[in-house]
Amino acid sequence: MTDPSAFDLSLRTRLVYGFGAVGQLGELARGLFDEMKGARVLLVTDPGVAAAGHARRGAASLEEQGFVVSTFEDVRENPTTGDVDRCLACARDVQ
Repeated sequence: MTDPSAFDLSLRTRLVYGFGAVGQLGELARGLFDEMKGARVLLVTDPGVAAAGHARRGAASLEEQGFVVSTFEDVRENPTTGDVDRCLACARDVQ
Protein backbone atom coordinates (compact mmCIF):
# COMPACT_ATOMS: atom_id res chain seq x y z
CA MET A 1 0.00 0.00 0.00
CA THR A 2 1.34 3.45 -0.92
CA ASP A 3 1.46 6.33 1.52
CA PRO A 4 -1.21 8.82 0.26
CA SER A 5 0.86 11.76 1.52
CA ALA A 6 3.98 10.71 -0.41
CA PHE A 7 4.89 12.53 -3.60
CA ASP A 8 7.74 13.07 -6.01
CA LEU A 9 8.32 16.65 -7.16
CA SER A 10 10.87 17.65 -9.76
CA LEU A 11 11.11 21.41 -10.35
CA ARG A 12 12.96 23.00 -13.21
CA THR A 13 14.07 26.49 -12.33
CA ARG A 14 15.77 28.85 -14.74
CA LEU A 15 16.98 32.30 -13.80
CA VAL A 16 17.93 34.74 -16.54
CA TYR A 17 19.69 37.78 -15.16
CA GLY A 18 21.46 40.76 -16.67
CA PHE A 19 21.07 44.11 -18.36
CA GLY A 20 18.22 43.91 -20.87
CA ALA A 21 17.20 40.40 -19.83
CA VAL A 22 13.49 41.29 -19.97
CA GLY A 23 13.95 41.77 -23.71
CA GLN A 24 14.58 38.01 -23.99
CA LEU A 25 11.18 37.13 -22.54
CA GLY A 26 9.51 36.49 -25.89
CA GLU A 27 12.34 34.32 -27.17
CA LEU A 28 12.42 32.32 -23.94
CA ALA A 29 8.64 31.83 -24.00
CA ARG A 30 8.77 30.83 -27.66
CA GLY A 31 11.28 28.14 -26.72
CA LEU A 32 8.76 26.71 -24.28
CA PHE A 33 5.73 27.02 -26.56
CA ASP A 34 7.20 26.62 -30.04
CA GLU A 35 4.03 25.33 -31.67
CA MET A 36 1.69 27.90 -30.16
CA LYS A 37 1.76 30.86 -32.53
CA GLY A 38 -0.87 33.37 -31.47
CA ALA A 39 -1.11 31.91 -27.98
CA ARG A 40 -2.49 34.23 -25.35
CA VAL A 41 -0.29 35.32 -22.47
CA LEU A 42 -1.29 37.05 -19.26
CA LEU A 43 1.65 39.11 -18.04
CA VAL A 44 1.27 39.57 -14.27
CA THR A 45 3.16 42.38 -12.55
CA ASP A 46 2.94 44.94 -9.79
CA PRO A 47 2.45 48.70 -10.27
CA GLY A 48 6.10 49.53 -9.51
CA VAL A 49 7.50 47.16 -12.13
CA ALA A 50 4.93 48.45 -14.63
CA ALA A 51 5.80 52.10 -13.84
CA ALA A 52 9.48 51.34 -14.45
CA GLY A 53 8.57 50.15 -17.97
CA HIS A 54 9.67 46.55 -17.50
CA ALA A 55 6.20 45.09 -18.13
CA ARG A 56 5.84 47.13 -21.32
CA ARG A 57 9.22 45.87 -22.59
CA GLY A 58 8.34 42.29 -21.64
CA ALA A 59 5.00 42.53 -23.43
CA ALA A 60 6.69 43.94 -26.55
CA SER A 61 9.18 41.07 -26.54
CA LEU A 62 6.35 38.53 -26.26
CA GLU A 63 4.37 40.23 -29.05
CA GLU A 64 7.43 40.15 -31.34
CA GLN A 65 7.33 36.36 -30.98
CA GLY A 66 3.66 36.19 -31.98
CA PHE A 67 2.01 36.02 -28.56
CA VAL A 68 -1.19 37.93 -27.82
CA VAL A 69 -0.48 39.73 -24.53
CA SER A 70 -2.80 41.06 -21.84
CA THR A 71 -1.29 42.67 -18.76
CA PHE A 72 -2.52 42.56 -15.17
CA GLU A 73 -0.69 45.21 -13.12
CA ASP A 74 -2.59 45.08 -9.84
CA VAL A 75 -0.60 42.56 -7.79
CA ARG A 76 1.24 43.39 -4.58
CA GLU A 77 4.90 42.54 -4.07
CA ASN A 78 3.85 39.71 -1.74
CA PRO A 79 0.60 38.51 -3.32
CA THR A 80 -2.35 37.41 -1.25
CA THR A 81 -5.14 35.04 -2.18
CA GLY A 82 -7.15 38.17 -3.02
CA ASP A 83 -4.50 39.12 -5.59
CA VAL A 84 -4.72 35.63 -7.05
CA ASP A 85 -8.52 35.86 -7.25
CA ARG A 86 -8.35 39.24 -9.07
CA CYS A 87 -5.72 37.90 -11.44
CA LEU A 88 -7.84 34.86 -12.19
CA ALA A 89 -10.85 37.10 -12.91
CA CYS A 90 -8.69 39.13 -15.29
CA ALA A 91 -7.54 35.96 -17.07
CA ARG A 92 -11.14 34.85 -17.51
CA ASP A 93 -12.13 38.27 -18.89
CA VAL A 94 -9.45 38.25 -21.60
CA GLN A 95 -10.22 34.76 -22.95
